[in-house]
Amino acid sequence: MTDKTPTDQLFEAWAAFDTSLWEGNGLNPDALESVKAALAALKDEWSAQERVPKSVAALLIEMFPATEANAAAYRERGSSQASQIDEAAYELQQLIADALLE
Repeated sequence: MTDKTPTDQLFEAWAAFDTSLWEGNGLNPDALESVKAALAALKDEWSAQERVPKSVAALLIEMFPATEANAAAYRERGSSQASQIDEAAYELQQLIADALLE
């Protein structure tokens, strides 16, 4: 059992996901799944709320462009993972929209 909040889980999972990309270690599938699970948990938590914390909003705003920037960097290096990173960016963007709008 974990005592981490969904917000804590999101920040931790995002750090692992983004750091792996930024350091050139490639797409970390486990970290991606953790980000997706945290977003699903936040969707449930936020379903009855009108507002989300600013710190989370700031992270959500940055997730797509940061992931796309990493995809571009991988593309420039000729990495075959660039398209997978693009797909992850769009999938995360949809999950963010679902969490905020449903």
